[in-house]
Order: sequence, then structure tokens, then C-alpha cells
Amino acid sequence: MLYPAVLFAQLPVDIVCIMLGTNDLKTEFDWKSGDTAKNLDSLVSLTRGMAPNAKIVLVAPVIFQQGIESNASLGFVESSIEKSVLCAKEVADLAQRREILLFDTNAVVHELCSDGCHFTVESHKAFAEAMADFIAKVRG
Repeated sequence: MLYPAVLFAQLPVDIVCIMLGTNDLKTEFDWKSGDTAKNLDSLVSLTRGMAPNAKIVLVAPVIFQQGIESNASLGFVESSIEKSVLCAKEVADLAQRREILLFDTNAVVHELCSDGCHFTVESHKAFAEAMADFIAKVRG
């Protein structure tokens, strides 16, 4: 796993934002309920061990939209929409359970490209601005 080396190279850190989920839902990974939360939980534990004073922010993955089912080359199918809803909820539940911060991507990203997965230019801008505001508030 590359994450510990990347985190170590950045120490000391005051905030760590972790976002997983979107690619986990590709059919090739055979995603099951709880998979992403389990992986995130291990990253939270690792982060707490390496940077005990850092604030940790879990970033809930975007919920897919119609269009995803028509682009199998991305590795998604129609059931990926329901799985993305469940995945985002599980990330939010983990943040609550571990008492860490949550940034809900779906509160600011409302439009995806026609593939039902990728952010539009406007969504990228909204996401970046909202994340920047969120981090500034967390820092106080």
C-alpha cells in the first residue's frame, strides 16, 4: 500500500482528507456492502497512528446518475447506481461511528457528465470551492 509512504512524506499534517468509493464499484472489483467502509476504516486507523493530532475528513463518493449503465467500458452497470447510494451512506456512517468529519460530495455535486459518473467542469469547480471552504472552517 502506497498510502503510508505518501502520508509519511507529508508529515506533519493538520488535516487529512480521504475519498474512496467510486472506482470500488467497478464490476471487476465485485463490490459488496461494507467493502469501501472497511478499507476506509483501515486508512483512518493508519492515519491516527501516524498523525494522531490530524483532523480526518472522509469524503463521501458521488452517487452515480443515469447514463452509467450505457457505458460498460467504464466498468459499471445499472446496479452501480444503487451501490453508489449505499456506498456513500456507509462512508457517512463510518465517519459518524469513528467521530470524524464528513464532507458530503453529493451536497455540492448535482450534475455529472453523460456517462453518469464523472464530474462536469461546473461540478469540479463547485466541489473544489466547497472543499476549500470546508477545510478553511475546520482549520478555524
